[in-house]
Amino acid sequence: MASLGPAVIGQFRLRASGRIVAAAITGRHSTKELWISPQAWGSIVAMDHERDSLMHRPILMAAAAVLAAQSLAPATAIAKDHKVLMLNQGKEGPMVFEPAFIRASPGDTVSFEPTNPGHNAQTIAGMLPDGEAEQKGAMGKAFTLTVKTPGVYGIKCLPHQAMGMVALVQVGKGPSANLAAAKAVKLPPLAKKRMDAYLAQAR
Repeated sequence: MASLGPAVIGQFRLRASGRIVAAAITGRHSTKELWISPQAWGSIVAMDHERDSLMHRPILMAAAAVLAAQSLAPATAIAKDHKVLMLNQGKEGPMVFEPAFIRASPGDTVSFEPTNPGHNAQTIAGMLPDGEAEQKGAMGKAFTLTVKTPGVYGIKCLPHQAMGMVALVQVGKGPSANLAAAKAVKLPPLAKKRMDAYLAQAR
């Protein structure tokens, strides 16, 4: 969680740091510290240095302020890396990406690993979301595709496309805006057969 920084509410100074939120309330005769765990939103534990019932109400006010600030803070998504192997032989037969259909979220990466030599990974013209440029990996080298825009991304191995070595990455929830355009792209027969099966999964 991002730091909310110090804030002042009346006579109460709140500070959020790391994953635990602390509120220190200082009165004329007592000091209270309030700890709020993000894992238990409704759980409030007050540590009272001096019994002072007049302080209980300000503590609850401070807690409410911290919880409100937390609820307004934007959530930070954690990007995921999806591993794809480039194989001479796989579950679908010869010359395959495995897995060949990948679901990802915007900001994720898809890493194509040259498990067997003689392969590359690159995007297919016409099978990209609007605004996305074509990308190409070097022969026999790992290639990382960063997917930022929702939609479907067609992938091929240049020397083995005619043998059906293609893959599909769906980014975000379907239906993808460029799905119809991707289906209209012409591919070699075996590549088309496999790609049609992947496109059918992109709902």
